[in-house]
Amino acid sequence: MTTARLALLLGFSWSLTTTALRLHSSGQDVPTPPDLPSTTDPVTLAAEILRHTDRFASVGVGPAGITSTQALAWRVVFQSPVADSVFRSLLRDATRPGQLYALAGLFVTDQPTYFLEAARQRAQGGEVSTQFGCIAGHQPVVAILDEMDSGRWSGEFLVGRPRLPTGFVSTNPR
Repeated sequence: MTTARLALLLGFSWSLTTTALRLHSSGQDVPTPPDLPSTTDPVTLAAEILRHTDRFASVGVGPAGITSTQALAWRVVFQSPVADSVFRSLLRDATRPGQLYALAGLFVTDQPTYFLEAARQRAQGGEVSTQFGCIAGHQPVVAILDEMDSGRWSGEFLVGRPRLPTGFVSTNPR
């Protein structure tokens, strides 16, 4: 067997092995989704995803920066004609991370309500589970709201890609 063929075979074997290992390990990390209503209405389904979410996630998550389920659900709700009422309902009965998604929507659709409800969330304090890119952890609600006050989160969800951290310059104008 020639060196070129051997190198090609080894490279192919390495690719298959790493892909199989990655698929095997990622299958173990997938959480069980909550029981969602059987509906064909995308806005209702998206609202339920946000209502039951267990974390506040940025647009891009994981090693590949895949768009988070929560960000996709937020955009479906935001683009609907009933966005304002859905975001208000999430404030009443969603998980704490779901309430933060509602606030990100209200920042755009109804700023007076946003600032009133954000003040209530600040007074409540506490932390929420988060995922920003590959990093999962916990963040104080106040810190997330401080960023939300500047439009950071609403803008990221609207644009559909994460904002660059302060101090970084992008040369790729995507």
